Amino acid sequence: MNNENDIKGIITICGSLKFYNKMLDIYSGLTSRGWIVFFPSVSANHRMELRKSVEEMTNLMYNIHIKKIEMSDLILIVDIDHYVGADTTKEIEYAKELHMPVIYYVKDLNEDLNKMNEKVLAGSK
Repeated sequence: MNNENDIKGIITICGSLKFYNKMLDIYSGLTSRGWIVFFPSVSANHRMELRKSVEEMTNLMYNIHIKKIEMSDLILIVDIDHYVGADTTKEIEYAKELHMPVIYYVKDLNEDLNKMNEKVLAGSK
């Protein structure tokens, strides 16, 4: 029996960082609905103090994000204006290799969450 205060699961948000503000809104919405949410890592401010090149830092952040996907029950793709970049496409492919549900956020978080709940309840993972 599910209580409205139960943890629903773990979800990783994926998408272009040009949609960062929308991702923050989605993060807040998912968290308030009982999801543990992983978010893309952003740490450009610390690159210099860590003495890492842009490439090294980018690779580190990508590898951390992949680990977040591995720990998740599903991923949510922020798909605004039908834009899904190369890294997000790789993340989708990886999630599918793991037989993980992939949900696309397009316009309405509630509608997309209902689709997501149907997939999870159907035993997609």
